[in-house]
Amino acid sequence: MKNTPWRFDRLTVYKKLFWPIRIQRPWLCGWGVTLLVVGSTVVLVPEIVASTVGLIDEHNGAFTALASFIIALFTGTIWAINRRQLKHSRVTERAYVSGGVFVQSERLYGDRGNLAPAAQLITLPRSLFISVDNHGKTPAFIHKIAVEVCREIELPDVPQYTDKMLVNISVSPGTVGQLTQIEFDYKDVANMVVYGRVYYSDIFDGQHSSGFIRWILGTPTGDAVEAPSAYLEWD
Repeated sequence: MKNTPWRFDRLTVYKKLFWPIRIQRPWLCGWGVTLLVVGSTVVLVPEIVASTVGLIDEHNGAFTALASFIIALFTGTIWAINRRQLKHSRVTERAYVSGGVFVQSERLYGDRGNLAPAAQLITLPRSLFISVDNHGKTPAFIHKIAVEVCREIELPDVPQYTDKMLVNISVSPGTVGQLTQIEFDYKDVANMVVYGRVYYSDIFDGQHSSGFIRWILGTPTGDAVEAPSAYLEWD
């Protein structure tokens, strides 16, 4: 005991037991600690399991209600996520239709009302068609189109759609300038404002509409008009 450090007598019982082993046989100390932990686990785990099982049996109704609540919460969360994803998908994948006009001209030789020499080829606007575009990713079905014609100074503050014409045409995604059967004689709309609204449905059975307004001043697709935002509203 002379070689024993002077603090040896103040160590805990645990250190007293393992001190000589740690000095003389270090590997025995490691095995001893391992056996102690394993033994404690073997003894305590069954007691913990038994206590837990007993607690569950004693409060069976409460645990069942809690489990049902957690399952319902988890199911509701998944449903909400799927609903948001579906709504987002419909917004990004649906059709987006807009309306417009297209002036169709005819090419002919002169001497028509003394507009040009007989040998000169001229181009004269003949008809105005209502056209549609689909800037969405899926097809659209156009049901009706409302069209109004007036002078620029007579343009109302709020668009008035009194005449809705039946169209019933399908428009593929990416379509630009598809002509409808709505046609006007050009001389009846020249220098006039043409405005209207396209009513259509998408592949998800959503009902939509979009407005358009053009000033017919000689260009093939009309000119822009400074008008209230209500003329161009869409949904």
